[in-house]
Amino acid sequence: MTNTTDEFIESILAATLNNEIAWEPGAHDLEEILEEIYGNYGKIYTFIDEETAANVVFASYQYYEGEVEAEEFIKEGVSILLVDTKVDEVQNEITDEDVEDATLFEKLAEAIEAQQK
Repeated sequence: MTNTTDEFIESILAATLNNEIAWEPGAHDLEEILEEIYGNYGKIYTFIDEETAANVVFASYQYYEGEVEAEEFIKEGVSILLVDTKVDEVQNEITDEDVEDATLFEKLAEAIEAQQK
């Protein structure tokens, strides 16, 4: 059985590698939304999805695994968000925990970083 989430990330990766998607650094007024969802964020890249007229956001962040807020429980996370900026609402989110192949987000991050050079 195929994982459609993996296929979606693979399609974004392929489009990035083929320069069909032009990722831009920064959140473009999405900082409040990201702060509300994650409490913090690291690298942020966006592009406008013409079909949905929404921002597609690649965001890295840190979070605590479990209820104990201690350094040894900090984990790194990555998400792809579909954000409707007209109403400041996240329409969809895929995290690195939603995919079967965890390396897909690493490969996507590398492709986005390479595109920025």
